[in-house]
Order: sequence, then structure tokens, then C-alpha cells
Amino acid sequence: MAKVAALFFLASAPALAEDLLSDDDFSFSAQATDESSWPDGLELSVQHLVTQGKKTQAQRSSIGLQYESALWKGSYFRIENHYRYYWRGDTLALRSDREEPYGRNKLSQLWLQQSSRDCFVKAGRQSLFWGAVEGTFAVDQVTPFDFTESLFTDYANIRRGQDMIRGECFYERSTWQAFVTPQATLSRVRHRDTEVLDDAEDSLNEEFGLAFQQRFEGLDFSLMYARLYADLPATIIGQPFPPMLYQSVSRYDLFGLSIVKALGRLLLEMDLGYQRDQLISISGEQENQLEIALGFEYTTSGNHQLNGGVWRYQLDNTQVKPAQISGSTPGTQHATQLTAGWSKNYLNDDLTMSLLGSWLTKQDQSRLTVHGSFQIDDYWQVSSALAYTEQGNLIQSPLLVDGWEASMELKLEI
Repeated sequence: MAKVAALFFLASAPALAEDLLSDDDFSFSAQATDESSWPDGLELSVQHLVTQGKKTQAQRSSIGLQYESALWKGSYFRIENHYRYYWRGDTLALRSDREEPYGRNKLSQLWLQQSSRDCFVKAGRQSLFWGAVEGTFAVDQVTPFDFTESLFTDYANIRRGQDMIRGECFYERSTWQAFVTPQATLSRVRHRDTEVLDDAEDSLNEEFGLAFQQRFEGLDFSLMYARLYADLPATIIGQPFPPMLYQSVSRYDLFGLSIVKALGRLLLEMDLGYQRDQLISISGEQENQLEIALGFEYTTSGNHQLNGGVWRYQLDNTQVKPAQISGSTPGTQHATQLTAGWSKNYLNDDLTMSLLGSWLTKQDQSRLTVHGSFQIDDYWQVSSALAYTEQGNLIQSPLLVDGWEASMELKLEI
């Protein structure tokens, strides 16, 4: 199942940032700024995240830049870049052959949009999300994931931007959308020792797609088609004896349908995705897969944001413990995932609380996260999260392991 960086400051900025962040005397403080001389739309940030769990931990600092502006009539420009330093105790540093701290630059967004009447074209690094049901990916398969980022309660934080050209045209009650990605990308699972994944990614070609949305009174529906690659390669046995393994990235067609029905404060949602010619691990066979997700969103009179859903899809058996696989032929098995979410703002919107939960019923895998963020003043923000995971019958993942995890993050924005 498919799920599914270089203009920044000066050319020497990554090396300079790494020297600063790795210095034991490194510190920062908020300085008064002259608002008249500070460019509109520019935001600089420094943050530090600490996560501690039974088998995982995160110790990472970052320097970020965001800038957005209308450069001329009908245009809009946005850049978002972070240089992140992974300290020696960070799980990602420990999982490499060198087991040493390192820094990594990440260009999340760098795009220019030009509008004319009812249409616009956006070119550059960006993300594209399809579908309606929160926390499910029956049709939301265009943008890959970045599993090196921390997932709290917003899946958008772990998506990997792609270089693409995207166009949209708006009419009275309808919208047309088209995109093309000249070079497809895979999901990122680590930063170092990635030669195999890099070789697989270099072999990929373009992706493209088309979407149409029609709006009625209290009802929206969307039709989608895309020619995509899977977000990670599949491991195939080329011959039974002696076993010869190789990796191949599935090339498949996605046909999607999304429907949203509004009933007052309640939204009822459905995503339907049909994947043709999905490549199956081990056997190397291709099969067609149908995924369906049903969900809702509800806003109470007190502005509590509630959502939930159920997602039925095909799970590759290579992700399941061997004892839980029935039959002798590797392939896929049905999986049903239940999702739930909640969020609410307090204290004049300075405090934001949220919750995200998921449960794979047959495989008995579950995760629950509670996250809080507090805006101390115009510059400082502090957030914390508490998560509990049970892997159940799934193979243990280095990025998601059993037990409790506690996180704390401090952020300065100017």
C-alpha cells in the first residue's frame, strides 16, 4: 500500500549552525527588534526538543527561517527551511553506523505562485493533500512521509515536500486541479546510511495527477486520478534457491473519490481509493487494492473540535510478525484502523490542547498522544506531549516502539 533542500541564509549556514549548536556555551535570548526595519513576512526561530522513552529518545536543536510575501501583483512567494542538529543521545544518531551527532538541513517549502483571474500556478517545493477523513490515507498518497520528524497530533508535521508544478482553476461551484512531479521522492526513514534508498529514489521518474471537485448546498464530492510510485521500495525474492533479494518501487494508478456532507456542525466524510497494479513484497506479484475510509468532524458550541474515522486497507505481511500470518504464501491481509482526535483552545487561544489516537483492530496495534502548546509571550512558546504505544502483532519499528514517551519543546520566534 502506498503511503505514504539548498537555498538558505548563506552557503556556509549549515556549518556555522552546527558549530553554534554543538558549542557547550551556546545560548540565546530575545532581543527587542525595530519593527520598522524588520521585513514583513520574515520569521526566525530557534527551538530545542527533548523526548524520553523506554527505548527511544530525541535530543535535537534547530534554527529555522520562514518568509512569505506578495512579490508583485498576483504573485505569492514562500520559503520554509530548518537546520536541525541531532545530539549524541538522539535515536537517529544512535541508529547510524557512526553513532555520532550530526546536523541536517531541510527545505520544506520553496515555491512561487502566480494567479490570474480564477486560476493559479504554483511551482517549487510543496505538499499536496487529498481526501477528507483525518488520519487516514485511502486517497492521500501524493506527498510522502518524513519519519525522522516527531509525530504528535498533526500528520502534516511528518510530510516531506516535493518539487512539483501545480495548477488550479476555480469556477462557480467547481474546482479543477492538476499536478506533475518531475522526479518522485520516497518517504524518509533516516538521514545517514541511506545508499539503498537513495539508489531506489534515483531510479524514479515523474508523477502526475488530476482532481475535480463539485460543490452543492451542504455537499462536496471530488474525483481524483494519479500515476504514482509507492513511498517505500518492496523487497522481492528473485529466485527461491539460493535466495536472491532485490528492491523495487511499485508504479501504480490511483483512482479516488471523496464525499463530504454537512449537517449543521457535523461533517460526514468518505474517501474511496482504488490502486491498480500495486507491487507485493516477497512474491513480486501485482494486485489491485481497494481502500475505504469513513469519518466525521464535529464542532461543539464550546469550540471543541472532534473527529473520528475507520479505515479499511491492505497491510503488507512483511510488516506483521510471522506467527500472525495465516497460510504459506506471503502477500497482504486486511487491516482496519480506528482513529480519533480532539483539540481545543484555552486562555484567549494562548493554550492549545489536542489528542490523537489510533487502533489497528486485527493486528492489535495502538497509539495515544496528548499534546499541549502554550504561547508564553510574543516570542516564547513551550509545548509538551505524552504518548503511549503498543505494537501488538506488528514487527517492532525503530521509530515507533512499545511503551511511554514524554516530550518537551521550547521555541523562540522573532
